[in-house]
Amino acid sequence: MRRFAASVLCVALGCAAGPGAQGSRPPADAPREPSSGGVASGFPGRDALDNLLAQPLPDDAALASRFREVDRWELAGPFPEAVGATSRRGGGPLDAEIDAFVAERAGLVIATESMDCFAREVGRFLVAEHGLPGNALQHFAAGRCAVATAPPSFGSFSWTTPGRDLDEAGAAAELGKQIAQRLRERVVGGPLELGVWLHAGSGRVDLLVATGERQVRIDPVASVPGPDGKVLLRGELLRPAEWVGAAVTRGRFEWSKCEPGEAAKLPHFELRCPVAADDASAWISLEYRAPDHVLSRVGLTLLVRPQGGDARVFRRTPYAPEHDVSEAAELPAAITEALNAVREDAGLRPLALDPAQTREAERMAPYYFASQLGASSEAIGELVALGMMAGWDVDGVVQDSQFAWALVVETRDVSRLLSDALEYPGARMALLAHEAERIAVGPLLGEGGGEAKSPYLGLIASTYTLFSETTHRRDAEHVQALLAKARAARGRSAPGTLDDALPLAADAAASVQGGAEPRDALERLIESGSRKLGRSVVGWMAETQDLETLVFPDDFLARDELDVAVAVPVRKPEGEAWGRYVVLLLAAEPAHRSL
Repeated sequence: MRRFAASVLCVALGCAAGPGAQGSRPPADAPREPSSGGVASGFPGRDALDNLLAQPLPDDAALASRFREVDRWELAGPFPEAVGATSRRGGGPLDAEIDAFVAERAGLVIATESMDCFAREVGRFLVAEHGLPGNALQHFAAGRCAVATAPPSFGSFSWTTPGRDLDEAGAAAELGKQIAQRLRERVVGGPLELGVWLHAGSGRVDLLVATGERQVRIDPVASVPGPDGKVLLRGELLRPAEWVGAAVTRGRFEWSKCEPGEAAKLPHFELRCPVAADDASAWISLEYRAPDHVLSRVGLTLLVRPQGGDARVFRRTPYAPEHDVSEAAELPAAITEALNAVREDAGLRPLALDPAQTREAERMAPYYFASQLGASSEAIGELVALGMMAGWDVDGVVQDSQFAWALVVETRDVSRLLSDALEYPGARMALLAHEAERIAVGPLLGEGGGEAKSPYLGLIASTYTLFSETTHRRDAEHVQALLAKARAARGRSAPGTLDDALPLAADAAASVQGGAEPRDALERLIESGSRKLGRSVVGWMAETQDLETLVFPDDFLARDELDVAVAVPVRKPEGEAWGRYVVLLLAAEPAHRSL
């Protein structure tokens, strides 16, 4: 938890999942605990969300007055050449204090070149702008400094020296004991990477202490891709996990999943991330899913430079025209309109703002940001993210959803909010999801504390892909194609179609849609199919939220010839958040053969 005081600020506007995303649902082929409900069974029920919303609203975050948003900023450098936990170079006036502290915390804290770089860049901004960098610039500085931890946080400390202008050596000599004490107070827990920056001048001494939690041990990663155009991530998770994966931004709107190496077994991993050669820079987000969790967490985020170059200048990428909002109630419609303009540019269909789920999102937003800003537990933030993804109030049967968040300060411009989010793969997966149809948005709008009121603007959002009545025929054709592919892998011909049984399969699908138990519907389909066809038949049923995960029984794959009738209704079991595909297969050998 991050704590705040008048002369000390320990903060990072980012959260455990980095800008733009709380984390995401791992892909369908990621291992999961057995469950009839699949991933949907891990969502909080309505009662859990009602209990949260019955609690007193958290106080508004009074932080914006300490932050400064800029659209352009040049970092100083120098920068590490590769991502990894390289030991700090030293050679500064605080070497003795830092070395002694790290020795005291041996095994829990290491002082690294990348974290020193991050502390320096945040500290430079603090001294020049009399405030702290906003989320996007923090993230850029961490990426350019090759930080290999979860998004880092930092503490800012200051002393005044009236009438005296100390240099760094003089400040270290005079304040060394106090600085050592600040390190002991600020740097707790582990394993952590540590960076320290000291500045003295104009009757003032500033100390910036940065830390990042080590969730991943990664082999050194070059910032420039190899000849194959891919960035290789190889290392070891330091937290228990059942799945690990990564994604990389490509171009203005797209992203790609990184390819896993077949030989690596958890906790070890090997991932190859294809970057676009014409991108000046790209972001890679490595995620893992802990046991008994639905959401994945970001273990580290990397900035890579496909074209090389210095890349020391931060520029906010515009995605939409400026659009200031004055009331929180305006934000859902404003962000949806701006996002749909971006989706149109990307060749994607527009999203419809879901009124009922947006009302719930508006109620949940303050609790989410209280969690992200250290005013409540991380568990509250995860509960809100999962509650948003569950989509209990969405108009339609949810097939899939994604969650994203964003926060900007010193502005009420929706375009800045959108620009910060869309720089990173996690938020692109949510806000630019190709199949998404609906969106729910929870706004946060307020003023910072202190004499100079400074606005801040935040949102939580989930996009939803819905099951559709119009896709049943397409889904049935897709299942038959998947079966043909699986049979081809066995050297068998594609299945034919049981034309006479198709009306029976359609009736079975309608009964499931009407509330019948799928197994009962299958039994009636087998019975009616046998009578209709006048020969032996076999049937099979599966429930899934992703047709690509279907594993067909051996009996459907081994036969030389096979005709099938396929139906793919959808049902939403009572008490579950999402719907499921119900796959019904009726099979018979051609009439000249018999089962």
